[in-house]
Amino acid sequence: MTLRPGYGALGLPIQLRANFFAVEVAKLPVIYDYDVAFEPKARARAERKRRVFALLEQHPQFAPFVGHIAHDHSQRLVSSKRLPQPLSVTVQHYEEGENGPRPNALTFTVTITLTNELDMAQMNSYVAGDPAAADVNLGPLISALNLVLEQHASRAGVRTSKNKYYFLTSQRFPPGLEMEAWKEFFVSVRPTSTAHACMRYEHNLQQGRG
Repeated sequence: MTLRPGYGALGLPIQLRANFFAVEVAKLPVIYDYDVAFEPKARARAERKRRVFALLEQHPQFAPFVGHIAHDHSQRLVSSKRLPQPLSVTVQHYEEGENGPRPNALTFTVTITLTNELDMAQMNSYVAGDPAAADVNLGPLISALNLVLEQHASRAGVRTSKNKYYFLTSQRFPPGLEMEAWKEFFVSVRPTSTAHACMRYEHNLQQGRG
């Protein structure tokens, strides 16, 4: 097998910044998880769904819930408040910058269906260091909280991948050749438990692996 050559000394040093902020989750007993469906489905392309969601949030039937929800502009919505079921809203599509729908505007029916109730007690137990919560599947809760944290970024910034954003007000760098480099921000929830980490470290020491 060919060995990797040694590390070179050419190039420019760069700074990689990683900021971790403690986030205190509101004392919610449950996060309500919903599936979002669009009809006609064939006309609901990804970029059009994003616009329909913006129009949905302005709709009188849905506007009262906007302060309680977060979504991925596609097919998933989470809420701190139980939404009425069944919930279907009819939205006439028009582009941003237009004053309203045209006479022949596309009409979408957005149906929001409850699929799960995520128990926040599981997350609270894990963060508190409860050994019984060490192997609990927090995936659905973490992805729901990621949607909440990404709401501001998704509205104020430009999304470049699943959870990376850049902002028009970001500092820019000219790398040359008529190019610009922009700072990009990564958003992700990382649950931690100090007590649990200490117990695992102590266990590893006892096993001779620390």
